Amino acid sequence: MSLVPNEMKVLGLQDMTLERALFIARRISIGLVIIGILFKIQHFPYTGILLAISFILLSLNHLVLAFAIKLSDNYSPLMKGLFKASCILLAIALFQYLFGISHYLYADEMRFFSAMAFLPGIIGYFHEPAEGKINPTYKRIHIAAMILGGLNIYSIAVSFLI
Repeated sequence: MSLVPNEMKVLGLQDMTLERALFIARRISIGLVIIGILFKIQHFPYTGILLAISFILLSLNHLVLAFAIKLSDNYSPLMKGLFKASCILLAIALFQYLFGISHYLYADEMRFFSAMAFLPGIIGYFHEPAEGKINPTYKRIHIAAMILGGLNIYSIAVSFLI
């Protein structure tokens, strides 16, 4: 079974697009994050470096995705803006998780900014283009923004209750 969804498959390396390259880099970064978190639980050495590299790669991936991927003309300016906002806020949320796991300063302050990813995520997810097919990357980014933003809203609410 292929790890790449059907809509992202290409015949060869000469057909590699920026979107596919970012998709592969995002999968590798997510794998590094999972391995880094498992190493952190076991208190292995150099875990902080592994987590820092993986979160920085993942955040940079979302920033490049925000400005390099061109959505087709059937997306309204609102939808294109929501996509860029979701990507940027996802990058901030990932840095917030890096700061939180590594016990750096300002992790709690960054949580408020990363909670704002929920709003463009949910609006962009339910906003359909006028015509044509929806880009699968567009939907994935908004789903990730809703999940990370929702988790941060929940953690902010719990911290106020405690």
